[in-house]
Amino acid sequence: MERYFDRGDGFGGLIDEWEEPLRSAFKAVQVQSTYSTPIRVNGQWWGVLCFDYCQEPIRVSRGKLQF
Repeated sequence: MERYFDRGDGFGGLIDEWEEPLRSAFKAVQVQSTYSTPIRVNGQWWGVLCFDYCQEPIRVSRGKLQF
C-alpha cells in the first residue's frame, strides 16, 4: 500500500483479484472490493480516504480515485 501512497496514487479493486495476505484479511471481514486514495493539503500528506464495498463487488475506475 505504501508504494501507492508515496506516489500519490489511489488504488484498489475487487478483492478476488488481490494477492495474499491482503485478500484473506479483507475476505475475513466480508469486504468484496475496496478503494483508497491519499489526501494531500497544500502538498503535504494529510490522510487516506477509503471505500469498502461489502454488499457486492463494485469496480471503480482509476481516474475516480485521484483528486
